[in-house]
Amino acid sequence: MAIRNYAPGDEEQIQELFAKTFNHNRSYEEWEWKFKKHPHYEDPTILVWEEDGKILGHISLWVNKAYIGNEIHKVGLRIDTMVDPQTRGKGIYSKLNEKLSEIAQKENIVYLYGFPAPKAKDLLIKYSKGVHITDIPRLINIQRPFSLLSSKLSVLKMLKPVDELIYNFKNRKKMKPSNELSVVEIDNFDDRFTSLDAGIRNDGLVKVVRDAAYLNWRYTFHSEKKYTILALEGPSKALRGYIVFTIENKESYKSGMILDWCCLEDTEGCDLLLDSALKYMRNTAIIQTWALPHTSMYSQFINNSFYQKDRPVPLVGIQTHDEFTGFEDESKWFITPGDVDSF
Repeated sequence: MAIRNYAPGDEEQIQELFAKTFNHNRSYEEWEWKFKKHPHYEDPTILVWEEDGKILGHISLWVNKAYIGNEIHKVGLRIDTMVDPQTRGKGIYSKLNEKLSEIAQKENIVYLYGFPAPKAKDLLIKYSKGVHITDIPRLINIQRPFSLLSSKLSVLKMLKPVDELIYNFKNRKKMKPSNELSVVEIDNFDDRFTSLDAGIRNDGLVKVVRDAAYLNWRYTFHSEKKYTILALEGPSKALRGYIVFTIENKESYKSGMILDWCCLEDTEGCDLLLDSALKYMRNTAIIQTWALPHTSMYSQFINNSFYQKDRPVPLVGIQTHDEFTGFEDESKWFITPGDVDSF
């Protein structure tokens, strides 16, 4: 038995273990996007536990560049931690976590973090000396309540036409058009987005670098998912912000998810950007997103018909370097759903 680095040719067994662990078949194209095309590193950080030529365990990172204050450092998002269900109890999970921390120290990855399922959170804290930083708030905007409720009670389907009246009433206040600002749909992220990201004051927050290369990889080039991107532009197409969202067709209604958000403008400009996105998603029954309460993004959503429903997603951190401390405070973080690999 041995822990070793990923080697070309492991993909088939990794995919089999993924399907066995998560009860979901993942395409090779998605695996390649996830591990081979990330713009912040050349080689993927993947460890496998192998016995007699069989991969029984797996742990990996997205190694992201991140702002920590006004400096850029490497941080690692833990993803795809897997142990073959038939071999659990042999210590594979704890040994993989221990080895991953050693690699993070060696490679100057200053902090590890992850969004484990609630059941996996306790294991992660126990075997990696992790800290439960917070649970991320989920904000929702119910636009068409009868469409949403009819998925549970079919008798309510006859009331779906009322949803349009409710929507029009909620959105009866019209935004005044701006002479200087406009919102346009775009297909990809150009160099303006790198400049925008570099120019934002981070106020000491831990925030993944969202330059053009990262944003294109994360949203434009995703192998399986399709996203809509709106840009907020000022005079001469100067970039002031952007929003990324997706619409999913459920069995009896449509659901929207806002994945990323950035806005340099005052309240009027940010309202215009969010209002434009909501209009794109006007036929969705519900719109969801995440935001931490100390961010301006949280206030922006609350002021635009969103409310905090719950806090379903744990954020767990693991310190790997003694000089980087204080990340156990949720107010040190900037998190959106786009920071998670599953959306």
